Amino acid sequence: MGQHEVADRMEPVRDPVRDVPGRPARALHARPCIRLLGRPRLLDADGRASGLQYRKGWALLAWLSLESRGACRRTRLAALLWPRLPESAALTNLRQVLADLNRSLLHALGTEVLHCDRTQVHWRLPAAVALDVAQLHRSIDPALSRDCGSTLCMLDAGALEGELLEGIELDECEEFGQWLAVVRESLARNRVRAIEAVRDCLVREGRMAEAIGWARSLVAMDGWDESRCRGLMRVLALAGEHGQALDAYHRLERALRHELGVEPEPESRAMYMGILASRRACELALADQMLAGQDRRDSGDLPSRRGRFRA
Repeated sequence: MGQHEVADRMEPVRDPVRDVPGRPARALHARPCIRLLGRPRLLDADGRASGLQYRKGWALLAWLSLESRGACRRTRLAALLWPRLPESAALTNLRQVLADLNRSLLHALGTEVLHCDRTQVHWRLPAAVALDVAQLHRSIDPALSRDCGSTLCMLDAGALEGELLEGIELDECEEFGQWLAVVRESLARNRVRAIEAVRDCLVREGRMAEAIGWARSLVAMDGWDESRCRGLMRVLALAGEHGQALDAYHRLERALRHELGVEPEPESRAMYMGILASRRACELALADQMLAGQDRRDSGDLPSRRGRFRA
């Protein structure tokens, strides 16, 4: 293989979208899809997965779909992915990777996504094709977050799990690597926001067991994040599980003290005290109900007793 030839071939990806153990499987909408979260793959309308011939094909696909805003100059892409090659050699590699990418997209998705001319590469994603990163962005849109059905479906199927381009690292492409690290961190935050939106939506719908499950998953992802712990405490308290909510706070308190040597934030302590007071109020109300019921039973027995005495 020559000095300037493409040397980043990779095996096609054949693993389908998997179910998440412990959660009910939900069927995703049957349409072609580009998956960039987790191990990247292309899915046709029947859910069959395929990959690309080159690692830099995935890098190119991610950049075009997230950064190009519809079009990008060929010279820009060549310099991004082959920064150490002369421009002519980089452009030759780009043509080869673009050809494989275009062919693979057309085969898997059944429609054109890339439109290339002599100077630019144009990216146009048809409405009939799903892009998991775009779906993740929509799931945290305040205007759409009250309807969590589609987001819950994707989360249950594991379609929004994993970091961007998992397993794809281009050490020789410093600018692309820096961009990838920033976008990965941003998408990780957005996935947390998507789960929080689903959790709150489930609470509004009264589906407390599911809401508690997602609240616990957030805490499991980062046990030191106090906002996630407060979210779990709130959902548990709303479900009437005051004891479990207080236990969640105690676990947080122990972790912060033992691992970081700090105390919980005032907001966490205030929520703990509020739930503690609420539990005591519930216990007092229950005790009052039990006493009132006993009084009614005792009052109901009095006439019959008096009647027996008169007889």
